[in-house]
Amino acid sequence: MHVARFSSLSMRVKVLARTFMSRSFRMARWLFILILIILLYQRTSPIAVPILEAMDQVIDELVDEAMKRINGFDTFPLIDNQSVRPRAIDEESLRFVPPLNRLSYAKELAKCAEPGPNVHALVEATNGRPVDRLVESYRLLRTTWTYRRDDLDGVSETFQRAEDSLGALEREGDCEDLSAVMLSVCRVLKIPARIVICKGKTPLEAGHAYAEALIASDHERASAMLEYLSTAWGLARLPYREDSQGIWVRFDFEIPSTHYDGGIVAYYIWPDGSTTEP
Repeated sequence: MHVARFSSLSMRVKVLARTFMSRSFRMARWLFILILIILLYQRTSPIAVPILEAMDQVIDELVDEAMKRINGFDTFPLIDNQSVRPRAIDEESLRFVPPLNRLSYAKELAKCAEPGPNVHALVEATNGRPVDRLVESYRLLRTTWTYRRDDLDGVSETFQRAEDSLGALEREGDCEDLSAVMLSVCRVLKIPARIVICKGKTPLEAGHAYAEALIASDHERASAMLEYLSTAWGLARLPYREDSQGIWVRFDFEIPSTHYDGGIVAYYIWPDGSTTEP
């Protein structure tokens, strides 16, 4: 009899537990629907504002944690072994896009900088010293190039070769495409160049890439060159960086720019076509 009573009690507990779970699920579902209604129709109401703020905080924490897992924008996404340009990454994509480190990213970009007939034709349309021709080539690009931001397009997202960019009916592309062309121009002119990668100011802002060229090995030679470049580009202050090798000038549509934080030198391309890591 005691066994029967215990079994009956156990059964009642299970039924109550199932009922509670079922009701809890229904309550949670209706609560979620209620929140959606508030978000859609009462976004400025006193009730909706704290709910929105709480949800934004949760989403920010999720994104921050995901960004930490892939080492922020020091890494770039990879889909089925196809390189993908830096872009604003949403929470959903972070769940399944494994990282591609910046060195691999830079190597893929460097492969697109191999000069061909179109790049040589661009350089041959200029005159003067190598640095004069570099500046003029850049000026020609800025006046004939349409900046086009790439959207993620599955596994077909690839880097564009400098030759293809210049050979198209319309010269267009994003920051990597322009970088590839300028790196290729530096190859033709025998000017050392390098790839720089930087991140957006917030985790959800797209990253950026640009080319830098070594214009002089010391300040005395560089000062006159920087003044010349500033005049040629109509800038009061020319963005450049100095290291043990000399003065590196930035070739970028974002000149002048405060949109991106810092910049990491990812890869060097030397006049003979050889490459080295930082």
